[in-house]
Parts: sequence; structure tokens; C-alpha cells
Amino acid sequence: MRETEAQLVLLVGAFEEADDEGRLLTPRERERASAAALSSAGEEPGPFLLARAQILAAQLDEQVPGLHRLLSTSRLGAGMTSIVIIAALLVGLATNALGPDGRIDVLFAPFMGLVAWNLMVFVALALGLIWNRRRRTVSEATSGRGPSTVDDAAAEPKAGAALDESGSRTSRAEPMFSLQRSSGWITSAAAWLLERTPGRSRVRDVKHHAVVGAGMSRYLASWQRVALPLVAARLERLLHLGAFCLVLGAVIGMYARGLGVSFQASWESTFLDEPAVQTLLNVFLGPAAALLGWTIPDVAPMHAPSSVDAATWIHLYAVTGVLFVLLPRMMLALLATRRARSLALDLPIPLAGRLLRRLLSPLRGDTSRVDVMPYSYSPSARTVDALLSLLHDHFGTRAEVRMATGLEYGAEPPLPRGDDEPPRCLAILFALAQSPEVEVHGRLLAELRAAMPDGDHVLVLIDASGFALRVGAVAGRMAERRRAWDRVVREVGLPSVHVDLHLAPTDGVLSALGAGLWPSLPVARA
Repeated sequence: MRETEAQLVLLVGAFEEADDEGRLLTPRERERASAAALSSAGEEPGPFLLARAQILAAQLDEQVPGLHRLLSTSRLGAGMTSIVIIAALLVGLATNALGPDGRIDVLFAPFMGLVAWNLMVFVALALGLIWNRRRRTVSEATSGRGPSTVDDAAAEPKAGAALDESGSRTSRAEPMFSLQRSSGWITSAAAWLLERTPGRSRVRDVKHHAVVGAGMSRYLASWQRVALPLVAARLERLLHLGAFCLVLGAVIGMYARGLGVSFQASWESTFLDEPAVQTLLNVFLGPAAALLGWTIPDVAPMHAPSSVDAATWIHLYAVTGVLFVLLPRMMLALLATRRARSLALDLPIPLAGRLLRRLLSPLRGDTSRVDVMPYSYSPSARTVDALLSLLHDHFGTRAEVRMATGLEYGAEPPLPRGDDEPPRCLAILFALAQSPEVEVHGRLLAELRAAMPDGDHVLVLIDASGFALRVGAVAGRMAERRRAWDRVVREVGLPSVHVDLHLAPTDGVLSALGAGLWPSLPVARA
């Protein structure tokens, strides 16, 4: 989705989540918007969500005047390019990059400091890129658990990660140049700016200001996660363009001042002698001299108080600035611009939220059948209600979700469905409090997998609610027990999904459900 479209979808979704009682958007209005969007946009999730959000956003704007300002203020970095370019050029022009009083110290001219600062920035960016890549490689090598395990999927999806309709992660295509990735400190700065995005003002000037305030807060929280890569790319572009225009303005200012002032070049140093100064300038200005076909002038006649005409040195400074600042900064700015533009035109938004999954239920779930079968486990009524609600959130409100007769310990796998029955998803519910056994639980799952008819799916759920109540906050014991279950389930070629049915489900749990289906469903992108 485009940036503005993603904002609209997230805004409407945030207000619907905050407005449970339908004070701003009644259930009837929401149903009508869903029906209209379905008829106009079809069954593609992205167009459907956008069309529905456009209808409801118009109704929201009538009740919350100025709501569009929240969208514009949270679109950080957009429209700032011209301001940054003009400001940086003016600062560069106003900067006396040659030094005061018509005298240039060839060792410590302010322009040399600008070039040196940019070179240090490039070194820091390169080191950060290498470090991030190395850390990512080490993390992938140490945390890999095999293709069938989804126990990590319960984590909250990272910002910018696209999620398909089933909630599983889908990787976006990598850019042509990996240098387009924003460095860590730029991303941290972007996150800091997003956290301080204004937008909660004037909620007391409207009806139901508590609901409006909660909706704004939810929107900003979701937008911060989604927009972080985009804002980081824009911030990176602005920094590179600012540095480019600052040095460009300094170069123009050098030549402009040289037209009206006769600059003289000299040097002096307490610690460096003539050979050392000559070597230093040969290294620093050598590439510019080679490009121009010149040689670095001898520094002996320039030792203060003696001086020479500075025209040659100004040219060398300017070409050095072009080589080591302007060209690299322009390349980096173009790469950041390309990444920012790509994200702004196709910004991935998470479709795994409970509300958005419910909105997609007209597109799926009308013929779905889910049979939940506890194994050697008698869940409480509260646990059953939570599980049914969770499965409806994932499979859709129209899906037929029902509790089947549980299996006793050591029982044989359930019989496969008959040929005249519709396809189903068989959700086997285990209790984390049980100790997994390869000869019992593993055998059951292996036989169930082998007998699975075409078109059916199996979902292995491991409920931690009872175990959590028994062991309390001993996280180490729970993690150890989860790893034991994962090993047993993984050995038969199935993924496992960990849930705690005494806790409110998160988007991460819903994502894990999508990734935990076997065989996996085809990916549907928004």
C-alpha cells in the first residue's frame, strides 16, 4: 500500500479497536462499509481494507474534525527536502570555509575540517554496516531451529515486516544495494522522532474524547511500528542531502570570496616540520591533484610568516570536496531516496491484528471447518471460550469451529474424515503441563500426519495456561518444557504453536497460528 493508504487503514482500525461500544462508528455502519468495500474492491485483502477504510474515515472525519492533521503530522520527513536543501546551502554559503582575514592555513582551514568530518562519517557508516551484517549473520546461525518450528513466531512482528493473510512473515525483496539499509543510529533517531509525534491534542473538543484519545494513541503506536523503515530512510536522505548542500555551499562561497578578496596560503605548526607537512598534504590532496594533472606545491616557501597565492590551494580544496564529500553523499542520498520512495509506494502493513482478521472474514472462513481435539487434557470452560475466540480470530467469524471429543492418554489417532465430508483443520490441543513422550505424543502425531487426507490441515497447539499457574513466574522451566515439546513435534515433521489461553491473544500468537498450519496455506499478499 501507499503511505497515505496504509495510514488510513491503520487509523480506522485503531479507532474501531478503541471504540468497542460503537459510539463513533456503529456496528451497522461498519457492516455496510464492509459490504460496500467487498462489492467495489473484490476479495483482495489490500484493496478491500483500503476501500473500507476510505468509507469509514469519511464518517470519522465528520465526528472528529481535523483528524486528517493527525495523518499529516505523523508522516514524518515528507516535504522536508526543499527546506533542508535551502537551509544547508545558505549555511554553507555563510560559512567562511577558507578562514578569516584573507589568510588560509593549508593544514587547518575550516574546509579541511568539513572534509575530515565527512570522511569520519563514512567510516562510521561502513563499520556500522559491517557490524550489523555480522550480528545478523551470527543471530541467524545461532537462533535457527529448522524450517518446521514456529515457536519464535509468537514474538511481535518487527516493523516493516510484511504479513500475509494467514499471519506468517513474508520477506520483502532486498534492495539492489544493501547499503540502502539505514544504519542503527539513524533508525534509533527515527524511532525517537516517531515516539514524539504530536497528535493527541484537542481530543477534549469533541464528543467521546476518551475514545478519540485512545484511538489516536493506538494509531500512533501501530504507525510507529510500520513507518520506522520509511522514516529512517527519509531521515538518512535528509542527512546526506544536508551534508552535500553544506559542502556545496562552502565550495561556492570559497570561489565567491576569492573573487573579491586576495587570499594568501601559509602554514605553521609546533610539532610538524616541512617534510611531515608535505607528506600530509600529499596524502590528503593527492587524489585531487592527480585528477587535475597537477603536483602538490612545495610547502617550504609557505612557512609562516611567508605566504603564497592561494588560488591553487582553493582549487585543490574544491576538487577534494567533490571527490570525498559531494560524490559519495550524492550516491548515498540517491540510494536512500530510492528506498524511501519504494517504501512510500509499497509500505507493508501487518494484517495479523485481531480486528483486521475479523474484517477479512467475509473473504474467508465461510466454508472452513475446524475441529479442536484435546489430548489427555480437560480444558476449563474459560479456556475453551478463549480458544474458540482465538481460532475465530484467525480462521474468520464464519468458520465452523467446534470442540470434538477428547482423546485419552495413549489413544489411537482419530479417524480421518469421510469422503462426503468437507475438508477440515484438525487442531490437536496438548497441555504444556504434560511431559512430552516420543512413544506416545510423537507416535500419535506421526500417524495423524500420515493419515491426513488431501485438503485437510493439522494444527498442533500447546496450551501453557495450566503450567503457568502451577510454576508461576519461573520462565526458565517454561522455556525448557516448550523446547522439549518442540523437539518431539519437530521430529515428526510438524510445526508447533505455543499459546497461553489465560492471556489475551497478541498479534504474535495470531501470526504463529498462520505459520503453524500443516500443510501451509498459500501466501496472500496485501
